[in-house]
Amino acid sequence: MMDQRKRTVRRVVAGGLTLSLLVPLLAACNDKSEDDPNNRRTLRIGMMYGSSQDESYYRQQYTDLFEYTHKNIDIELVPAIDWSEQQFETPDKQQNVDQLAKVKEIMTGANPVDIMIVDSTSMLSQLVQENMLKPLDPLIKEDKIDLSDYVPSVIDGIKEVGDNQLFALTPTFVPSALFYNKTLFQKNNIELPRDGMSWDEVINLAKRFGDGKGGKDATFGFSFNQWGGSDGFSDMTQYAAPLGLRVYDEKGEKMLVNTPQWEKVWTTIADLYKKHVVPTQEDMQKIYEAQSKDVVGGRRRRPNI
Repeated sequence: MMDQRKRTVRRVVAGGLTLSLLVPLLAACNDKSEDDPNNRRTLRIGMMYGSSQDESYYRQQYTDLFEYTHKNIDIELVPAIDWSEQQFETPDKQQNVDQLAKVKEIMTGANPVDIMIVDSTSMLSQLVQENMLKPLDPLIKEDKIDLSDYVPSVIDGIKEVGDNQLFALTPTFVPSALFYNKTLFQKNNIELPRDGMSWDEVINLAKRFGDGKGGKDATFGFSFNQWGGSDGFSDMTQYAAPLGLRVYDEKGEKMLVNTPQWEKVWTTIADLYKKHVVPTQEDMQKIYEAQSKDVVGGRRRRPNI
């Protein structure tokens, strides 16, 4: 629920997408010579992560049916980052792998992949900016793929990443939603949240709850997840995602967080914790300790959020 209603909500939805270029391009491989044994071809599918041990899962999820109906096409799965090659690396080396460089390597090498499966809009955006992807719109039109089967906001969200072009489709998506405790709003005589609210409006509304002191008996105005007590970095990532802010430049060599826009993100999240609008880990610990001593009617008390 962000400002610039449709535009930002689409970014929220797209932020949680499991993106895949697989489905439309597999359909595009269909032609009249699909059963011709003399026209055997190999379709190379790139993945962000994987290993030989993961192949059966990906084949079951995406390619088994296609292989069954296209006897002359062999599927080869190519991970950009191979888990089996990293298993003996130190945690630091595993975490410091340049994902974009690895993906570009399998997309531009001597035997590049035909299709790339990515797991975030961030990677999709980088590949679009690097001009590494082919627009799917002409292929979708040619093969008469019906996009009405997709949730419109999902398609719009992917188009927004691609500057109003489709460079990917997704078989699944993870939406975000804002839930609120209607009883607490009514009890405190505070107006209920409405659709299309901006981050600032949500936060200002949340600040009207509680006394800013925290603790086991406090009422908190907001939580970025249903469990409460998350860390500030995760909250910052979720808050900044629909704002279109980048942490690194296109080459992944320079950080871009020293800007007024990013400063507002840092200070906004820090302020939520300082004023106990969002429960801190210490707040949650006090609540859990109180729960262990105070069980009402056989059920543990839940924090007021």
